[in-house]
Amino acid sequence: MKIKGTVFSLLAVVVAFVLLTGVVYGQQEKIKMDEYKVQLADQQKKEVDANAQAAALQTENAALKQQIDEIQKQIDAEWAEIYAMLGTDKAGVDAFKAGLDDISGKIDELSALSPEALFGRKDEIKDLEAKIAQAKGDKLAYLTEVESKIADVETKLAALKAKMSSYYDIYTVLKGDYLWKIAKK
Repeated sequence: MKIKGTVFSLLAVVVAFVLLTGVVYGQQEKIKMDEYKVQLADQQKKEVDANAQAAALQTENAALKQQIDEIQKQIDAEWAEIYAMLGTDKAGVDAFKAGLDDISGKIDELSALSPEALFGRKDEIKDLEAKIAQAKGDKLAYLTEVESKIADVETKLAALKAKMSSYYDIYTVLKGDYLWKIAKK
């Protein structure tokens, strides 16, 4: 019985402590109505200021977007003038670049072949070389983007030709040929 009373007393002390702590904490959090109204008015003023600033930024953003659109129109007009001087339009330039991409793709396909297989397809390589030479002679080759594409294609073709050079042409021995004569050829 004495243990139960001690436990009960201890429990009562703990409950009293928790209640007292809650009351003290609650009193610390309470503020006067006048202070609340001042804080509320301050927060409302901050909200009004933030909304006004957001509206000003939206107006400035719209003006900047309009400037960007105007500048883009000027850029497009300049490109149209450049294309006109070259005797084409944007679609023509895109088609020209697509043709260079096709040549590049064919070179990539041929690069996967062995030197022996490349030797058998040397006519295709010569055709690609002729197409690149033709592209270099076109007025559109003056455009920087096209010029860099042509340079890339030429680099790939040079690597392909270097790979092929390790395999030599076939020679049929004719009557009267000897080793030194064949080696000279």
